[in-house]
Amino acid sequence: MKFLPCVEILEDAGFKVTWGWGGELWLSSKSGVEELSRFEITGDMNFWDRLGVPLGSSKGQVRKAYFKKSLQWHPDRWVKYPHLVDKVSAVFSMVSEAYEGLMGCLEREINGDGVCE
Repeated sequence: MKFLPCVEILEDAGFKVTWGWGGELWLSSKSGVEELSRFEITGDMNFWDRLGVPLGSSKGQVRKAYFKKSLQWHPDRWVKYPHLVDKVSAVFSMVSEAYEGLMGCLEREINGDGVCE
């Protein structure tokens, strides 16, 4: 089979690429569950990494990142996948914990009581 440089680009864009019967290329989109598993949040990540913001971000950047992550991981969005609801709820609580922790820390930093790290 010929190597097609576009295959890698298509896979990075979220398509599943398979070779068909006569050498043709078949494309299918990956499921949302499969895609989101690449962006999983774990308990050993710090608050900045959980929200995907760089160290020293502003309150507005933290708020915006939390909004995006909360939409992505809210348990109500995953009702169609009952086998994942517990896992998603745990991730959502970690995202919420990170937001609350960072916002509190940034508030103290603004008041001159410390530096967020």
